[in-house]
Amino acid sequence: MLCGRFILSFAMPLLAGWSTCTAAMQATADNDVAAYVAKLASDNWQERTHATAALLGLTRDLPRERALHTLEDALKHWMDTHDHQARPGDITEVLARYEAAAIEAFFLAPRSGLGVNYDPSQSDRGVTLGGTIEPFDAHGKLRAGDVVVEISGMPMTRGLSDLPVAIASHLPGEQAMIVLDRGGDRLRIPVIIGRREDLRTGQSLDEPLLRRAWAVRSARTLGRTMPEPLLADQARLVFEASASPAPSRVRVSRADVSLGGQPSVRSARHAGVVTSFRLNPIDGNAALREELDRLNRDLTLLNRRILENNNTLAQIDLELSITPNNEQGRAQTEALRQRRSELNQRNGELRREQEALLRERATIIQALSN
Repeated sequence: MLCGRFILSFAMPLLAGWSTCTAAMQATADNDVAAYVAKLASDNWQERTHATAALLGLTRDLPRERALHTLEDALKHWMDTHDHQARPGDITEVLARYEAAAIEAFFLAPRSGLGVNYDPSQSDRGVTLGGTIEPFDAHGKLRAGDVVVEISGMPMTRGLSDLPVAIASHLPGEQAMIVLDRGGDRLRIPVIIGRREDLRTGQSLDEPLLRRAWAVRSARTLGRTMPEPLLADQARLVFEASASPAPSRVRVSRADVSLGGQPSVRSARHAGVVTSFRLNPIDGNAALREELDRLNRDLTLLNRRILENNNTLAQIDLELSITPNNEQGRAQTEALRQRRSELNQRNGELRREQEALLRERATIIQALSN
């Protein structure tokens, strides 16, 4: 008994420290995401591009259960604090760049389940429930015979086609407001969404359904009407800005998001997100050329750093070839190999940054040629 108490007294501070450390890491990640979302509206094109890549990386590093919520909170904060009238073009680019990371987080997140059975009979009023499933929150709140009319603002106009979409637009743990007809009475019942895996159906949601669910969630986050679903290999307009002069920066007048590649129905994962921007011609060629000059300078510096790293790598390879095979030489060899690995990793990062800058440069050159 004394031993058990000793272990418990020893473990409690460790658990408390771990909890504090985890909370601090989460707060840091939240702050990083908020900072990068704000940078999506930067005057510097390269900074906007870097923030897009950084957001995507953070999305993949964050726990799947909270990545999307972190992104959505950061976007809402930016929208609440940003002066959209002074800079009306910013929201176009921010939403398109944000969506590239957010849709990734949505597809990676755990899928949701309401815990209900459907009555297959058709009804022009909505979806009739056949029953509920334990231990979901819907069990005890909803009943067989209830006619679901609306879920979180989404009307069940297409019946059984709409209900799974509305459920999938939520993540587990979120609250959905169910509007239903029960014996002629119209009721509004809040229900906590559960996890789809607890349904034990063994069936995965297909990708078209998830794409439509994402469009519904995205519209709900922004307080907009429900858009059309994003279909494979098609573009969906994210935002279109009103034309406004902006001599100090290259603005985007329209932003689209499309899915590329071959969709996989079994895995219910998107094949890839592509954002495209149409530059606002009202900005004039002067702003475009200024942005192009900046990109060219950045590319020159980037190429110089890659060249310097390559020269260092060549020197390391030469030293490795002449290092003696003794105790001191083996220690030196290990240090050289470690240094070579670090430089190769850094070169990979620089080349990815170089590719992103080249793509942005091509966009501006194309705009200048129009």
